[in-house]
Amino acid sequence: MGNIAPIKMELAPTASAVTDEDRRLFPIYIQILDLDSAGKCWKETTRKLLEIDPDENSEMARKLYESYLVRAKWMCETGIKTIYSDKNASFEHWVVHILKSAINAGKILKPETQNLDKWAHKEVRRLTDQNILQADPNLSYKACEAILLKQF
Repeated sequence: MGNIAPIKMELAPTASAVTDEDRRLFPIYIQILDLDSAGKCWKETTRKLLEIDPDENSEMARKLYESYLVRAKWMCETGIKTIYSDKNASFEHWVVHILKSAINAGKILKPETQNLDKWAHKEVRRLTDQNILQADPNLSYKACEAILLKQF
């Protein structure tokens, strides 16, 4: 999971507004959606992203997975609209997360660069400068990913 702290057997946030925890977990949310759309087994996702062994406590692991999947869908379809106006997060960062996730999932070829983050930010700025991508609060995760897949 990189530099994101493990979940520690806690259900995903359920607040009606985006929380600091949602912002911290956003990369995990995107990966959960990617694995779900790829048809991966919930147990595999739970092991890989939530760092929980579903064989130890299957019922709790399943509840955790489902809570994070529901929150991931909410964040990418509803919660993201509030982030656009948030000073601490931006459209560019959201798209960079989606772009990097698509690269990690093998949907987009990985560029030959030492600094993927810098490259991703540069490419997202290029796409927004060319009006290929625009900060639209109605732009969903899937729609944004589709635009990126066409460009790369």
